[in-house]
Amino acid sequence: MTTCKIGLIGAGGRSGQYATYYQDYDDIEVVAMVDPIEEHRKLTIKNAGLKPDCKEYSDWLKMLDDNQDLDGVIITTPKIGRAHV
Repeated sequence: MTTCKIGLIGAGGRSGQYATYYQDYDDIEVVAMVDPIEEHRKLTIKNAGLKPDCKEYSDWLKMLDDNQDLDGVIITTPKIGRAHV
């Protein structure tokens, strides 16, 4: 079975919902998360039950550059923060 590797941009409530939801699927893995606030990233990773090796970033471009094998990216930032992503 092939695993779909996902990156999340944003670590707020919606991101946590997606991350938790994806835990129900063996073929989806959240491998990276971006948020400018480190505490938000750590809390979302912990509360969603993501693997401890989920990579954390404060810059979405760096995440994309470091994880070119991602199958998808979910943008969960507020509307005002999405325009530049």
